[in-house]
Formats: sequence, structure tokens, C-alpha cells
Amino acid sequence: LPVAMTAAFGCDAGQRAHSLGRLIVHKDVAPELTRRLVDAASRVRLGHPMSADGVDMGPLVSAKQLALLRAGVDELVAAGGEILLGAAAATPAPSADLAGGNWMAPVIVGNFTYARVHDFANCPKGCGAEDGGDYDYDQGGAWAKEHQGPVVKIVVVDSLGDLAHAANAGPFGLSASVWSSSVDTAHSLAHAIDAGYVWVNNWLARDLAMPFGGWKESGNGQRSGGLFDVDFFTYSKTTCVEITGRHAITGKVYA
Repeated sequence: LPVAMTAAFGCDAGQRAHSLGRLIVHKDVAPELTRRLVDAASRVRLGHPMSADGVDMGPLVSAKQLALLRAGVDELVAAGGEILLGAAAATPAPSADLAGGNWMAPVIVGNFTYARVHDFANCPKGCGAEDGGDYDYDQGGAWAKEHQGPVVKIVVVDSLGDLAHAANAGPFGLSASVWSSSVDTAHSLAHAIDAGYVWVNNWLARDLAMPFGGWKESGNGQRSGGLFDVDFFTYSKTTCVEITGRHAITGKVYA
């Protein structure tokens, strides 16, 4: 829960590319985790991000992003989501001297579930190619879209298979964070999730010597970090030069 709070709200107000936007939880723990997350998020204090006076979250980067997020919350509700905390409406400035900022208090939207469709006859528009659909990946739904702000969608599943497919829904695959007390489960999910970087029982830990980069439509398709940086910034060239007498050494002549 503390890491989820930081990833969703405490680190750049959820605007970081790795911020928590989609929280996929097993049905057995979903009620308690949801209750505790809503309670903690309700106590998030907005204010000047450089203030040392107990401020948890600053404003959004622009009025345009605020408008996009408000429209995104409306879309989530229209898709069947239930607002558990916050609102699409504008958030008042936390103080008079901060009036005019792009403020949005934490929003948590629940009532989303996911179950993989195996029968294409009953598959709605947007199923992945594996189910005979039109796309290389399951489109998911409104909850699978990226919102880049303090908006968390809670998706409840009842199996590891559905969890992996829910994580892979949508066009992006930059990073994921897997939490489990079972090393087998953690390894299995890390292998199954289509993301360039997978954290297990942590978030945003980085070894700069290790490769990094997004899958699918995330990033620019390149891998960077460590030796990958050498390739990233290098143009390689292959040159074949004919050398007189090269066949005389072995006596073998090839066409």
C-alpha cells in the first residue's frame, strides 16, 4: 500500500511514465486493499511541491492535461466504473496563493473486472488476435487507457491468467510492478507480462547498467542502458574487401 500510494500520487502526481494507473488485484484481497487505498488517498494533502510542510502532491503539468484527465474520468464512469474517491470536477486550489494551478485531487475508480474471452463468437470488438480478433493485443476497455495523472483504476480478477491478460491489455507496455509472496508466481507473471521493465515487490528501483525500454507502443522501440547504450548511439558498418592472393594460402578457391 505505501508503494502504491507513492507510485500513484506521491511521485509527480501520477504523471511519471511509470506511475501507477492500473491496479490489478485478485478478488480475495481486492475489498480490503481497495478500502485501505481509498482511505489513504483521501488523506493526500495538495500543495506546493517544493514545500516541506507535509505536502504529498503538487499540481498537474498543464491545463490541457487536467482537461484530458477530467474527460478520462468521465469516460471511465460511462464505461461502468464507479468513482470511489474524488471526482472529474475541478479541485479547488489548496490555498489562495496557489489559485489558478492545475489541481486534481486523487481519483480512484473501481467496479472493473476482467475475464479473458475464449470464445470468439461472444467476443466484443477489441479482442486480441489470440481470440480471433482484429488486434495484436486485447484492447481491454476504458480502464486499459493511459491517463498520466492521479487517477487509479482498480481491476479485479480471479486468476493469474486473467491478471496477466489484463496487464497486457491496451497498446502500451513500458513497465509493471508485480507483488507476491510466491517467487514462482512472481517469476511466472514477470515472464507473462509484456513490458520492458518488471519490478517484483518493489517499484522504480533501477540498475542503470541493465537494459531499459518499452514494448509495444511505449517509448521509441529502442533498448538503452549499459552496453545497449553503445548500440543505441552507434552506426555499424560491414565492409568486405577483396584481397589478391587470399585463396593461395589454403589452395581452396570458392566461387
